[in-house]
Order: sequence, then structure tokens, then C-alpha cells
Amino acid sequence: MREHGYLSSAIARYRYYLVRVGGWLAVHRRRLTSLSRKELPRLARLMVPKATYSTLFGVLNRWLKFRQCYAAAPREPWASWLSDYGAFLKDHRGFVHLTVEGYVAFARRYLAWQFDDREARWADVRAQDIWRYAELCAQDHTPGYAKTRLCALRRFLGFVHLRGACSGQLVLAIPKIPNFRQRYSSGGLTDTQWKKLLRSFDRQTAQGCCEHAEALCMIELGLRNCEVVHLRLQDIDWELGIVRVPVMKTGVARIVPLPATVGDVLRHYIKRFRGASQSDRVFLRHAKMSGNPVSTHCVRMAMRRAYRRCGFSGAYGGTHVLRRTFATRLHARGADLREIGDLLGHQDPMTTSLYADVTVSDMRVLVQPWPFI
Repeated sequence: MREHGYLSSAIARYRYYLVRVGGWLAVHRRRLTSLSRKELPRLARLMVPKATYSTLFGVLNRWLKFRQCYAAAPREPWASWLSDYGAFLKDHRGFVHLTVEGYVAFARRYLAWQFDDREARWADVRAQDIWRYAELCAQDHTPGYAKTRLCALRRFLGFVHLRGACSGQLVLAIPKIPNFRQRYSSGGLTDTQWKKLLRSFDRQTAQGCCEHAEALCMIELGLRNCEVVHLRLQDIDWELGIVRVPVMKTGVARIVPLPATVGDVLRHYIKRFRGASQSDRVFLRHAKMSGNPVSTHCVRMAMRRAYRRCGFSGAYGGTHVLRRTFATRLHARGADLREIGDLLGHQDPMTTSLYADVTVSDMRVLVQPWPFI
């Protein structure tokens, strides 16, 4: 772990959890070296409460990788369906690599649950199987997450039906999950909230300055989480004052203006805190695995910690709310949906309409006087 850049505090924390797991296994007459990848989720749930489940799961994953237990991949007789599905999404639907990876990952979860290590026999799949899988998706998860997984399953089974392997009734059997009770505005943060969020980062430290710059890129430039992560030093043109956004989701390149305030923050982080690295990415890690590029998970967790510091409700947990904040601010200043969509990288104006929140004061101009007879 030291060779990979982990801090001494992180190493001590990993050792602590491994000792706990080793003691628990010893009571059940097992060794730590007997752990397998397949039993990690159940073991983590048995040992720790839900709040620390992800931490222990990550520790055990790192332990298995150290022992090279991931070298032998599990048998997947249905793997050809995944490769064909990925090729279909890329070649016929025009999805970019990142989107294809996400859909294929959801399809793999379903196939592993449905067929395990057997051949995919679609004639044996019933609507009851789909309902049980839907219950599993909804168990201990938010409605938004369950909705995402089932939408991905609907797309995959639609591909299977297109190939003639399953009935169209199987696609229709996938339930639709309502997600009405979001406790935050679809338009994102208010002016008071996003300013409070930016002030919550400790800009005197490398990690705090990095996280502050990441948040500013999403609020002021409208970048996606993945676009922030893959932003390179050469993508920023300081002379022209523009940012060439990495092509990640829609496959369409775009250029956004770089405000002076954002440019100053990025220049300050790069010159003072970023440091030297073999990577050309703008944002690097500054705690464990120092010098390596940040991941989407790192950015998401950094924003989640900032939401908690600001006292925002538990509904604030992702990064898209910052992108919605960018769209709503532009709309409030008079920009139309087409202009906002171009900056966000949207191809469909209906998608942009979901991002921009229209306030009551904006709608007053549409009110007509009541006709008196």
C-alpha cells in the first residue's frame, strides 16, 4: 500500500478492519486467506452496520486484489451477450464508450443473477423472475437507483427481444419505479446554497483547493463529473479563455468559455498544489494514491461531504445537482434552452428542459389579465 501512495493513516485503518475480519472468521474456524470474491457482500453486511458497509467492502476488495484473487475471472457462459450488446450500443445507437460501459455493467449484474454460471436460456425466464429481480433492485436502495437499474434492464431485454431470443412480454413485465419525492429542486442549488457550498472547502490545503476547483467547474462551466475527471492540462486554453471539454457521453465535442474567476482558481490550484505528475489530468489525488488522477467516485464523495458540511438534506448526494445549478442560473439570466443545451452538450432540447428550473417569478410574464365582460 505504501508503494501505491497510501498514507500511514489509511494503512492503519485497513489493517484495523482486516484484523476485525480475521477475528470474526477465526470464531467460525476460517482463515482470512480463505475469503473469496463472491462472499464479500454477505460478509460485509453480517459484520458491520450499513453506515460502514462500503468501507469494509472496499478494504476486503483491496485485500483480494493484493492476494491476486481476481486473476481467475468467474465463468460467464453468457458473456457473448454482453459483447454483442456493447457492440450494438456503440455501432447502432451511437453511444460513447463510457455510456456503453455503464449499460453493459448493469446487464452483467442481471445475467449473473438470472443464470449464474449456466448458459443463457431465455425460454426459461418468466415474468416472475423479472419481478423478483426488481424487488432486489429496490431493496435497501433509493427509488432513483432502482429506476436506473430497471431502465437499463429494459434496454437490455429490448436488445434480446430484437435478436429474437425472448418474448416482448418479458420487456413489458419490467415494473416502472416512480421517483416523485425528491426533496430538492430539480433546478439545483439556490444562489445562497451554491455560494455556501463553495465557501465550505478549505482552500489552504491541496485537497480542499482541488475539490473547490472541481465544484466550480461544475457550477460555472456545467461540466459533468466524468468530464471534470478527464479534463487535461492541454484542454485549457489560457490565451483564448476557453475549455475544450473532453468527449465523454454524447460523442460530440464542445467548447465552453472560461470565466476569469474560474481561470484564476484553476491557475492557483495548478501552480501551488497540483505538483508534478506523469498524468496530464488537471485534478489529482492528494491523500491516498497521491499524484494519481481523481476518479468520478472521488469527486462524488467530495461533493457529498461538502453537502453535509453545509447542512443540506440527505437528498443531496450526487454531482448532477451542480450541473442543474449551472443551467438554472443561465435560464434566469435570459438564456434560451438551445443556448443552454449547447453549453451542456445536449442533443435533445427536451433533456435541457429537465435541467433548467423555471421560477414562479419567471412565469408571471405569461399571465394575462382576466377578461371582464
